[in-house]
Amino acid sequence: MSLKDLPITLAGKLHDIEIVHFTVDLEEMKQHIPSQLKVRSVGGKSVVSLVNVTPHRMGPQFLPPVMRPTYQAFLFRTLLEDAEYNEEKKDKGLYFTAVRSPSFMARTGLKLFTDIVIESCVTTRTGNRVDLRTGDRFVRYELDDHSPVTADPEIEDIANTLDRAYTVNADGVVRRVVIERYRWPLKQVACKDFATNFFKSAEPRACYKVTEVIDYIWKPFEVIARPRA
Repeated sequence: MSLKDLPITLAGKLHDIEIVHFTVDLEEMKQHIPSQLKVRSVGGKSVVSLVNVTPHRMGPQFLPPVMRPTYQAFLFRTLLEDAEYNEEKKDKGLYFTAVRSPSFMARTGLKLFTDIVIESCVTTRTGNRVDLRTGDRFVRYELDDHSPVTADPEIEDIANTLDRAYTVNADGVVRRVVIERYRWPLKQVACKDFATNFFKSAEPRACYKVTEVIDYIWKPFEVIARPRA
């Protein structure tokens, strides 16, 4: 038995959250998602949210906060069709298509406690412009609090209902973690100069800042499905 099999709750606070939603062609996205999971279609496209966040004192809840790390992370989260697994019969799930962090401690911790694949990166920030590079992959964007935006209620509603993530390990075991956050106050902002080569067909859709520090809990992972014998 590994640490991933133990009923460990992860807890901490999320600071400085920026979210860039963009669309990717469904057929392209299917190449990035394990076959055990189903990509969700929103207007005929898959939707990815790139979350730039600083988890503060994030780690196993049984540890005192002073022993949990603070780090920066970039999470590429793809929407899934998961209504069949939920009592409400609504799609509320996501898959971490890519996770990057410059923090060695964060990368080590996630590998110990989860099946999430996390890699190193180099990031720079100049004002509101963010650049991330990892090998030959990159993403960049610049958020603008002052320019006018066109409201996107569909994306905002989706962002407010996501509360679970799925992983698939090397043996094909599907696990789910339910995420508790009691508030998720979003402020839509304009996005300039978005570009990435993580996905060929990426097009920006809606960007947000979370306006408060968020108390955040990952409940213990639970097995949802195993390969048929």
